[in-house]
Parts: sequence; C-alpha cells; structure tokens
Amino acid sequence: MSIHITLNGSRTSVADATTLRQLVRWHSPEEPAVAVALNQRFIPRSEHGDVHLSEGDEVELVTPMQGG
Repeated sequence: MSIHITLNGSRTSVADATTLRQLVRWHSPEEPAVAVALNQRFIPRSEHGDVHLSEGDEVELVTPMQGG
C-alpha cells in the first residue's frame, strides 16, 4: 500500500509507514546533512526515525550550501 506526499514541491508516492529517515536515505543517500521540514515545521534529525509519513504530508529536504 502506498500514500501520496509532496516532496520538494512534487507529488510522489511512498510506501505506507515510511519514516522521514527512510525518505532521506532514499532521496539523498550522499547528503547526510539534510534538514527536513514536514508540513512547514523543521524536524530534528534525532526524530527522523520516529516520524511516519501520512497521506498528504508536505516534505522539504534542504541541503546546506557552502560559500561566501
């Protein structure tokens, strides 16, 4: 069974009971320093494994940029 979420502005499907940690690993495996906003609220990395996605959630994965 799958659910529909919006990921970085694009509608997509993920497996039911997917956690934020699983989504980050799937979407950004080489970017461990990703900040995650779920429904416009930043979620601490320590909670990513405990938060399960739900139908209609809006997720933004933000990669920090370096520069000067």
